[in-house]
Amino acid sequence: MSDILTSYLDKLVDDGKLPGVAIQISHNQNIVYSHCYGVSDDKQTPFGFDTLCRIFSMTKPILSVGIMVLAERDLIRFDDPISLHLPEWQDNKVRVFVKFDENGGCVTEAARSPITIHHLLTHTSGIDYGFWSSNDSVTSQFYRTKNLEIPVPISTHSETNAPYPSNLTEFCSRLLEVPLAFHPGTRFQYSCGTDVLGRIIESVTKQNLATFISETITRPLGMFDTFFSIPESRLNQLATCYRAIAPPNQTSSPLITLPDTSALQSPPFYRFASEFNIGSTDASTCPWIEGGALERCPSGGGGLISCVNDYIKFSEMLTNNGTLGDVTILSPQSVAHMRKNFLEPTQMTNLAAQYLGFGYGLSVGVRGVARACAGGWGGVAGTYFLSDAENGISLAFTTQVMDFMLVVPNLRPDVCVMTYELCGVPTSESQPQITAQHQLQTKID
Repeated sequence: MSDILTSYLDKLVDDGKLPGVAIQISHNQNIVYSHCYGVSDDKQTPFGFDTLCRIFSMTKPILSVGIMVLAERDLIRFDDPISLHLPEWQDNKVRVFVKFDENGGCVTEAARSPITIHHLLTHTSGIDYGFWSSNDSVTSQFYRTKNLEIPVPISTHSETNAPYPSNLTEFCSRLLEVPLAFHPGTRFQYSCGTDVLGRIIESVTKQNLATFISETITRPLGMFDTFFSIPESRLNQLATCYRAIAPPNQTSSPLITLPDTSALQSPPFYRFASEFNIGSTDASTCPWIEGGALERCPSGGGGLISCVNDYIKFSEMLTNNGTLGDVTILSPQSVAHMRKNFLEPTQMTNLAAQYLGFGYGLSVGVRGVARACAGGWGGVAGTYFLSDAENGISLAFTTQVMDFMLVVPNLRPDVCVMTYELCGVPTSESQPQITAQHQLQTKID
């Protein structure tokens, strides 16, 4: 089975759909498959297990583990209103969008209930993202106007002259000025609420978020190549980030509007992600450079850099119910809580269709592949991880192509299927009962 997975990944690179890939699979705490292939930049640098990648939303599970640590220390409760830790978020200041009036003014109403830490962990708070929204003509434009698209303003339709937030306090203050897309707890909407959790960590611990994550999670796990900002001396390990080119008669994903929708005529089917220097590995332009904006305002929702060698350790820690070797990060009860589905069918219309539910910072299961014992998540540039405690399976995968689903739409499900087959574990054929009127819709992570 390893030959099949290797051939599959190598063909994606040889066909020009991905520049390079790295993957590690662990079964029962033993690495059973490792493979890297392709290049990480235009200089033809080999893509390796230590190639540093922007993991974007794979930051969220790490941040969520940080929140679970605080809960185990009795410093927070999941039902805490966030105003308990961020007093500026008092209930009377949180508004929900209703409509535009005849003059184009924004009509809002008071939130019916306070936003809680539970809402932020499960993306049911009403907070949205500026680059991808359930109602792009309304809430998204507010996020873009206030430059709330962290870790970097990656939308090509940015409408702001506002500077990048100087710290998470400023970010949350700007966010409070934006109405919620819906009342807290009523539905799922993938959001920058995890960045608010980052500010709560800072408020509770009196530490910078990057310091807390390093001291509490990444360094104890031996993840020494995982950080929010990269020293200039390490830039040669940072992969260039590319962007997929839309096929004929197909626009880009809802995430980003591409200026180039030309036909795919010959490989490679991706180009340098030049917008806002996302793809840059140059010290003068790279947003992740040490001392830069992302170090001052670390994004718990999408700001970390990591590599396969590191992230497989994080995945194994979750698979082993909070412990890696002689290091314990969380209790088994906390990890089980992260994998528990907290969404009702009526809340799941905006959850990506391949998932069975969503827990505390983790998706639950993979439809038709992994049962509800598995948790994972991915990043917008193609990175992905999976942790299945019941079957002892851990997976970490990296590449660097924004909008990768335009050219490899089944990348993650395919890799999951082959991972389970490689480990000799049958894939799941049972499907959960989903009410017909709440059919799930596919979205990009």
